[in-house]
Amino acid sequence: MTLGVDDPCRFVASGTAPAQGEDSFDFSSAAVWNNLGVLYSRVNRLGYSSSVFLMAIETDDNTYSARSNLARVYRQQGKLELAATMAASVDEFRMQNPYYHQSLAAQKLNSGEYRQAIVHLEYAVARKHNEQYFYHVLAVTHQKLGDDEPVVENLSNARRYARDMKKNRFLGKLRAFQAAVEARLTSI
Repeated sequence: MTLGVDDPCRFVASGTAPAQGEDSFDFSSAAVWNNLGVLYSRVNRLGYSSSVFLMAIETDDNTYSARSNLARVYRQQGKLELAATMAASVDEFRMQNPYYHQSLAAQKLNSGEYRQAIVHLEYAVARKHNEQYFYHVLAVTHQKLGDDEPVVENLSNARRYARDMKKNRFLGKLRAFQAAVEARLTSI
């Protein structure tokens, strides 16, 4: 049996899973609820969609994709205050995510705003201190600013947290940078 647009809500409303042999989904999975909500929103069943996104959030309060999707549905429904509240919770989560700050740092780097990139990268390191990539980008950014000591420090940290062959790669970068600094200093 193939489920129609309204059929999953019948199962949700009854609190029972589909019978043996019918299509089924895992009621304990926030991702499944979120995906179902996306399907409902795509067929413009916004009432069902918002209810299902709420189920995803109830299942796992940290399901930020469901929160983001629910904010979008609320906007479509004209529920602007609810949309703003939900969007604010998503923004709060993003601001705590070190990879989001890495993304913001990349944008700042591309626009030449190196000091702002460093602020975002340092925040990322504070949230996840063992991510070698953050240190590597910090080293590159400090090098663009001509700040030699932080370059050495961040390349050393990148090497410390790198895995396998990347450790040697960072050691090579560190040695090459130190040699370039020494050559620059001796030429003065």
